[in-house]
Amino acid sequence: MNLPRLSLSLINGSFSQFGSGTRVRPDERCPYLTPMAVTRDLPFPRAWCEGRVALLRGEVASARDAFTRARKELEGVVSQQPDYAQALCALGMIDAALGNKEDAIREGRRAVELLPVTKDSIDGAQLVQYLAAIYAWVGQKDHAFEQLRMRKQHPGYLSYGSLQLDPLWDPLRGDPSFEKSSPLSHRNRRWLSISRSIKNNSSAIL
Repeated sequence: MNLPRLSLSLINGSFSQFGSGTRVRPDERCPYLTPMAVTRDLPFPRAWCEGRVALLRGEVASARDAFTRARKELEGVVSQQPDYAQALCALGMIDAALGNKEDAIREGRRAVELLPVTKDSIDGAQLVQYLAAIYAWVGQKDHAFEQLRMRKQHPGYLSYGSLQLDPLWDPLRGDPSFEKSSPLSHRNRRWLSISRSIKNNSSAIL
């Protein structure tokens, strides 16, 4: 799997270039949760990428298999390093994808407790973003919006475009609170309008 192509495909919804059962090459690192961000030290296993592609292709069984493999790998990391906040948050995201709601929330909240924004304004804010995504995936929208509003108060890489285009945030779209939680500006709106126009009128180029 070519990860730059995967990142673009997550935005434009085109997965024709990725066959069923797509695997990430051993020499490639899996992006964390959104293609429109940069982050540090977030240990998502390669199987996470495979699971996301399978899920977006509608291949539920393949997605569950990939997420289960990713969970097993991260569970070993967390058992050896129980205070590794980034690994806990990644495990929470995977548990959310698998439908393990209570575990996902517990892991995400524990990660934010271990590395709060007051201790690390960059990585701590990223974990708040993860927690928002976890809440979104388990269906607790109010808590997700609360975390996003907190996330807006701190520096980082979460953009309005990412919130609007990345399928990671699909569970929140259509809710009136979503716009209020987004880092919105006139420039953001204009950029989004152009991006959507390109997405809707272009053919797959990868």
